[in-house]
Amino acid sequence: MRERQLSAHLVELDLLRAGRRLPALGPLPRSDFYAFVCRRDRRPNAEVYAWTLRHRLSEIPVPLAGPDSDAILELQATFEKVYDLAGYDDSLDRRGAPTPPFGESDAAWARAVLRGRR
Repeated sequence: MRERQLSAHLVELDLLRAGRRLPALGPLPRSDFYAFVCRRDRRPNAEVYAWTLRHRLSEIPVPLAGPDSDAILELQATFEKVYDLAGYDDSLDRRGAPTPPFGESDAAWARAVLRGRR
């Protein structure tokens, strides 16, 4: 029987603070958010990019077809552009506590950030 060749790369962005994460072969670095880049020829192994609530979103490589070099996806710039175009700043209610709640130090940090935006 011939081994099935996987034909696509997989890029998974995990920007949720709760719920189940993509299954991992080993422990993930302690962080709030993740990006997983699974190259078709290296599965089930993945490159893991991690960052916390207090840091800007990372740049991640996006594998392309054939011999082409990876494209670099600037997650922070992309997030900000979509946020602005969709008008989220006018529609989000920041009066309630986030779900799930922040830890004490992240909550203090978030309050300071929001005070600085006024």
